[in-house]
Amino acid sequence: SIRHFIKTGVLAPFHSYKIPMWNLELLTGIFCADPEKWGKSIIFFNRIDECVTFCENLRKFGISCDVVTGSSNKDLQLEKFALGQTQVIANVSVLSEGFDLPELQSVFIRDASRLPTIQMAGRGLRKSPLKSHCNIIQSVETKFDVEKIAEPQESFRFKQNKWLSCSGNTLAVTETVSKTMELLKNRETVQMPLFLKKTHRGICEVSLRDSLRQAYIGG
Repeated sequence: SIRHFIKTGVLAPFHSYKIPMWNLELLTGIFCADPEKWGKSIIFFNRIDECVTFCENLRKFGISCDVVTGSSNKDLQLEKFALGQTQVIANVSVLSEGFDLPELQSVFIRDASRLPTIQMAGRGLRKSPLKSHCNIIQSVETKFDVEKIAEPQESFRFKQNKWLSCSGNTLAVTETVSKTMELLKNRETVQMPLFLKKTHRGICEVSLRDSLRQAYIGG
């Protein structure tokens, strides 16, 4: 299984990114906000006109993009993609099978059922010394979640215009704890609720800073 091959190091691990919906405008904003994060990418849409519009949007931001269709010069387009002359390839389903580029860093997977999802995700799971992991981006509305294939190394959700980690290993957690500690600088202790006072045998106050620090460090 893919899960087995990832665990044994045959396939690359992946980071899972979930967006609210598979929306052209949203995808354009997410990619253009940090193109270096996504690197060499392939994106799947349901229609060719969506592919064309997406590429036109990226080009306005100076990002090289091309649309591969059944009638386009696929060999030349993929050669430029492999050489780094094109950063993004958009298509409907032409590249869901038979396309192999280990350096592929991100795969944006349109909403689909189990088999098409596995085929699209598989494009990015080949190992390469040029990447530590593959980014797989889906919407929460998809019929088949790629996380059913295997456990992601990291998992993120797009909320409030930023990526929030669902795996606990994130800068967002660190920032939250740091801000909380800052607010508690001038408050060493806090009164415990009555039910906790009884549980803790008469101890009526605890150090918030010590408790937070111990919990964060892993004590």
